Amino acid sequence: MGGRRYGARRSAGYGKRLIVIKRPGALRKLGYSIHQPREERRKAILKAVRKYGALSVYRKLLAQATLRKNRDPKMAERFRSDAEFVKEMYKVDGFVS
Repeated sequence: MGGRRYGARRSAGYGKRLIVIKRPGALRKLGYSIHQPREERRKAILKAVRKYGALSVYRKLLAQATLRKNRDPKMAERFRSDAEFVKEMYKVDGFVS
């Protein structure tokens, strides 16, 4: 009567993908806000790179862009352009070498 319910069995690797953001609010604490002008955002990004490293900041910005791509495409594009700024400035390729 009150037994366990199991979901449908699936092959490994399928299902919802979760984006894990470590240290939520880390960029905000350093002065980053998506609502600021580009120059102020870039200053905050440079502070964050000094503290967390370029790859970590790049991944944080890209994760935010991915989370917002359907709900708020304009904001997602701002996050993506900031991530591209980090990628170009520090030659980040997304992988640890």
